[in-house]
Amino acid sequence: MISIIMAPGERGTPRHLALADYLADHPGEYDFSFGEVEVDLLFSADWIGGPVVRCMEEAEARYIRKYRAVELKMPADFAQSLRNGHLNAQRRNCPYPLQVAVLGSLGDVLRALPTVTEKGWRPDERKRAEGKLRRDIAALKASDVDVMLGISPLDLKTFIHHSENADREAMAENMAQVVREARAYLESNIYLPLPKAESFQQYCMMGFPGIGPKKADDLIAGGWRLELIEGEPVKGVGAKTIDVMRKSIQK
Repeated sequence: MISIIMAPGERGTPRHLALADYLADHPGEYDFSFGEVEVDLLFSADWIGGPVVRCMEEAEARYIRKYRAVELKMPADFAQSLRNGHLNAQRRNCPYPLQVAVLGSLGDVLRALPTVTEKGWRPDERKRAEGKLRRDIAALKASDVDVMLGISPLDLKTFIHHSENADREAMAENMAQVVREARAYLESNIYLPLPKAESFQQYCMMGFPGIGPKKADDLIAGGWRLELIEGEPVKGVGAKTIDVMRKSIQK
């Protein structure tokens, strides 16, 4: 059973209604509720990793609760959040693996960019704005955030004669895609994109805001490093896991 918690502010929105319709078509597979969460949707499920369990300690270490946080964005909101840095702040503050689900296509996002500023666009300004947006999306993906781009109502045949129906159909398909991707992540050994790093220390350094591979290398060369400070015993984290953690931090 997969648990889905939705932020209370989403109650009654087209996104909530589309999600409710999808869940109604899959009875007994999901446990849905509203609750105070850091994002719009939080998926979670119990998961057992590894093919063989030889002792109780290993069983406890492999039996975990797996999470996937999803922030829902309409195309215009997504473009604005990229420009004002809101998504970067949310990425740093979210305690779970994060996906930003755009309820529209890349074309919708590009069309959401302003066509003119107060001083007007110079011929190359629009092209630069689109290029920056694409680079910002790539930066999100390289910063431990999965970006889902959905479909546009313009892509549906019903848009020509029934634009309202097309909006509902696109929302239904996009929310279904959100649930399907979350389920695939929770039920299999899928990991969201991680920054590329040549060492664990470099990877840890790159987790800090404004630190890329070059600055991480400079810090390490200057003697900076992160250490593992052990605390109180934690249920489900056995000696074998702790040993792996110790060895990882030394790389």
